[in-house]
Amino acid sequence: MITTFISQGYDEVSENAVGKLIVSNIESGEYDKITILSAFASRSAIQVLQGLLLKNKFDTNNVRIIVGIDQGGTTKQALLQLLTIDNAKVFLYYQKETIIFHPKIYLFEGINQAELIVGSSNLTLNGLFRNVESSIRINGSLKDMDQILNSVKAYYHTIFDESDSNLVPLSPDVIHDLTEDGKIPTESSILRPRNNKKGKNSNRTDKLFSRKEIAKIPRSLFKYFKNEISKSNKNDDNKNIQTLTNLIDRPVEVFNYDEPSYHFPQGVHVGHILYGLKVIGKSNRKDSHIADEYVRLRGDIGTGEIGGFQRKSKYLLIGMMQLGLIDDNRNVEDQSNYQINLTENGRKLFAILEDVIELVDLSFKKKNKDFDKSWEMVHNKRHYIKILKSVIQLHNENLQFFRNLIFEMGAVNLMAEFLNTSDESSLPKTQFIYEHFFSFPKVVEYCKKYNIKPGTVEAAKRRCPLIIDLLEIAGLVEQSTSYVDVGKLQSNLF
Repeated sequence: MITTFISQGYDEVSENAVGKLIVSNIESGEYDKITILSAFASRSAIQVLQGLLLKNKFDTNNVRIIVGIDQGGTTKQALLQLLTIDNAKVFLYYQKETIIFHPKIYLFEGINQAELIVGSSNLTLNGLFRNVESSIRINGSLKDMDQILNSVKAYYHTIFDESDSNLVPLSPDVIHDLTEDGKIPTESSILRPRNNKKGKNSNRTDKLFSRKEIAKIPRSLFKYFKNEISKSNKNDDNKNIQTLTNLIDRPVEVFNYDEPSYHFPQGVHVGHILYGLKVIGKSNRKDSHIADEYVRLRGDIGTGEIGGFQRKSKYLLIGMMQLGLIDDNRNVEDQSNYQINLTENGRKLFAILEDVIELVDLSFKKKNKDFDKSWEMVHNKRHYIKILKSVIQLHNENLQFFRNLIFEMGAVNLMAEFLNTSDESSLPKTQFIYEHFFSFPKVVEYCKKYNIKPGTVEAAKRRCPLIIDLLEIAGLVEQSTSYVDVGKLQSNLF
């Protein structure tokens, strides 16, 4: 068993930081179980952890993350990011008394060995890399580590067995309640300049304390932290996003064959989009769900089961056309045999997601009928949303590309402006969106411009979800079963 003192913050580059050890342990393949207890957590650190867990295929039952929410140390955005981790069990620890939940424990267990890191580093980017922190690292064989591991697990036994009354599984409803009760801050509320209470200058303080260079993240880890350390991400994200009004008023080429499903896609979710990217990106449409025999962009749709299937194939393709991922072929003369190709943006998105596309299960359920093909995927849409968020939001350049991509779509602009200007709070109910979106003046004007009949409430239930899901993947909204949190959308776009 080896015990090592871990220090950070005094070096120019944090080569021995706790964060570097965590990355190394996850990437090593030597550990299959992870337990993290942290007083505070930040969105940036969680994004990186999320990407590492996804890349290294950790099992949900073997990863537990327990964070506290005392003293405003964990933001709402951090909790929303935690909620998207697909392969971890996440809990909050909170108690009403004045004492707080304050441990920082990172435990890695494998078949043959274990490692325990205990110290002052919270699950935040600064805590893991930049702050002046101190920790102890203990690692060795399971036999050598047995006593210390048993000691930790015995003391925190109600946390490890998940029986503690102050331990609550993280959920959208929990985040909503904590927000309403003022228990958690937003990032915008805490990222303000540090001024003294009287608002005077800090000359006296400057004389007492000198400035110190902030420790840098090692270059070897830039690939994990690119979106957080990039100079382009120093200021507000809205630098690369145009105002919604300008985007909505942008001229759009009108084709002869227009219909509501093109402008407001229905019948598909982001899992279907991923499938389309895979099939078209690999030029492998034969025997796929979008093979020539199933593609009917204008009429000539069959009856019964095959007709319904062809209609869903059409919905996918025109949705991808509206997103600018494939060439717009709605006006092609010969529908029976033509090529479907990715656009430049489609190829770029395929390149960003190619590794994920290879790993993710994009299969479909089969029907017990003569025509057994189905567009119902094995996993639900939330599964794919979480995966896409973890990849798209990991690097700032990918995030900005995706935001620019979806804001080329009229429906996304309209939804964003509707969510920002509605009379509802920053947590409008999903039902409110369905009931009022198509009566929103800008949407009415848009539909009139393209000779589209505004959708009913039932139509909105089919056409709005994909639009909102795209905004969530872009990091601009978050969703629960009943609400859409638009707080970040408001801070980024206006």
